[in-house]
Amino acid sequence: MRICFLMEDRGPGYVHPVMSVVFELLRARGCAVDWYFPERRVFSLDDLKIEHDLYVLKSSSLMTYQVGGILAAKGARMINSFAAVQRIKNKVEINRLLRDHDVPVPDAYLTGDIRQLQSALVTKGPLIAKPYRGRHGLGVVVIRGREELERVRLPEGCVYAEAFKAGDGEDRKVYVVGDRVYASKKRFASGESFLNHAQELDVTPEMREIALRCGAIVGLQVYGVDMIQADDGLWVIDVNGFPGFKGIAGVESVLADHLYNYARSGS
Repeated sequence: MRICFLMEDRGPGYVHPVMSVVFELLRARGCAVDWYFPERRVFSLDDLKIEHDLYVLKSSSLMTYQVGGILAAKGARMINSFAAVQRIKNKVEINRLLRDHDVPVPDAYLTGDIRQLQSALVTKGPLIAKPYRGRHGLGVVVIRGREELERVRLPEGCVYAEAFKAGDGEDRKVYVVGDRVYASKKRFASGESFLNHAQELDVTPEMREIALRCGAIVGLQVYGVDMIQADDGLWVIDVNGFPGFKGIAGVESVLADHLYNYARSGS
């Protein structure tokens, strides 16, 4: 069997601590494992062919999204369907979808002019504005009052904002592989929180139920759900496809087993 991973380029010399072990475990089972950074290659739209039994989109970059879309259109098997990947790329769509299925997500707003959020500030309190197709927390801004609202500069055309949920300053990262659920917590840092160390947590029944429900609604197999424990409950603030699993001891063998079995099921 051949498995291909489309990875995120994090600079020269970087080795993903979890995935490097997963690669070796798969190779030990006789799999041919290929991985590359889409940004470092040139693809012919006419000649791009399906050459692997399974593709894993282990990156949320624009290039990975484009290459994944072409492969999906040609019939490639993926561990998370490309339709599901499309859904989680759009924060507006995912908020609406989860809200429609009674998942606890913050109230959200969409406008073409950020100044129009003044009324929401008055009625809901602080807001957190995000690029609606953002990743890694880049461009996330907390707006607590009118003066901050006047100072914020965001791309015009589409501003997405949520009611700000104040927790203890640490996100709950809930990870799912099939029906196995894990959790860790780490302090949020815009643009680099995915690099920070995480502390493993016990999974509460509420975390497990919410995380598995999110996966079923969106259509994901291997994914992460970011949650915040606030005074008024547990809130889902993001859903990610194939996260980093940092701080989860022993997850490498679980990932390798799931990928191997899924690849074999399609042979």
